[in-house]
Amino acid sequence: MGIEIEQTKIIRADPEVVWDFLVRTETWKSWWPDCIEALRDTDRQLEEGSRLELVLQPRITKLTLRPIVDLFTDGKTLSLTHRSALIQATAAWYLSERPDATLVKGELVFNGLLSFLITIAQQSSAVRASFQRNLSGLKKAAERMV
Repeated sequence: MGIEIEQTKIIRADPEVVWDFLVRTETWKSWWPDCIEALRDTDRQLEEGSRLELVLQPRITKLTLRPIVDLFTDGKTLSLTHRSALIQATAAWYLSERPDATLVKGELVFNGLLSFLITIAQQSSAVRASFQRNLSGLKKAAERMV
């Protein structure tokens, strides 16, 4: 049993602006409310195979995840996957250009023992709310640049 969340946002900004926020991990703390730290394994731009260390605090518990960029299509798609004995978590953002805006579809998928525990503890709504804050923060940050 896993958790799958999909949400979309229309962001009134060019795709390049939105993409810049997604690929520059140093900006993540400014728009991703639960992100305390986002470190890359290198100074190079994100690409498939890049390794990250994310410290997230969605509620009172800090989580340290070490995802790998598993899908990177310049200007279009960014997908990160963290794998451990307890959980596999994938977060992905898909961008499509619209007239005077960008449609961002976000997907969050959890599988493994930890996702089962989140489900039985009835915390999946909290996970959904956290992911909604993530997309809302991205929207606010990108629209401020317009």
